[in-house]
Formats: sequence, structure tokens, C-alpha cells
Amino acid sequence: MECNMEEIIDEMNERQIRKKNIILFGVREQSDDLDDDARAAAENVEVSLILKSVAPDVEQSNWKIFRLGKLLAAQARSSPIKAIMDNEEIAYAAMRKAKTLTNIPKYKNV
Repeated sequence: MECNMEEIIDEMNERQIRKKNIILFGVREQSDDLDDDARAAAENVEVSLILKSVAPDVEQSNWKIFRLGKLLAAQARSSPIKAIMDNEEIAYAAMRKAKTLTNIPKYKNV
């Protein structure tokens, strides 16, 4: 089995980048009557509230938050949200405390 050194380095770099990502499931889609910018802003606020309830000491700065998949009005489930944090420590702190979301009624299904 022959491995290309460049492929190994690319895989290691990709893993480093992905360490900063968090995928959130169960966050309800925003209303259909909102335009794309308003929907993105509302989802940004919602994800910030979720992460603040899990890790209040974490400060938001340049997080990138977006939905994975297409927006479908008739869809029974909401599509997951990908949040890219500034660094892996923020993502790790949020993931470490993620089980506490089940104690908060509003975020019980997230």
C-alpha cells in the first residue's frame, strides 16, 4: 500500500481545520418570510445563545455559521448548522459541556 506524503500532509491539515467546527442538530429553521440575510442573522443569534448557555465564558468574535443543505419549507426536520469557531479550544470547550443542553428545556432537542 503506497501513500503519497502530500496526501498525508493534506489530511493532517484538513483535520486541524476541522477541529474548529461544531455541527448543531435540532435547531429550528427560521421563518420562510425572512430574506437570506435576516435568516442568517437570526440563526447567528440563536447559535450564539446556545453556545453561551453551554459555555458562558466563551466570547464570540468571528464565528462563521451556516446551514448545511437546502432550505425546504416542507421539510420535517431542520438541516444541521455548521459553526466554525476561531480556534479549537473554543470548539472543544463547547463540545465538552454540550450535555448540559439537555437540562435547558428550550434546547432539549439540540
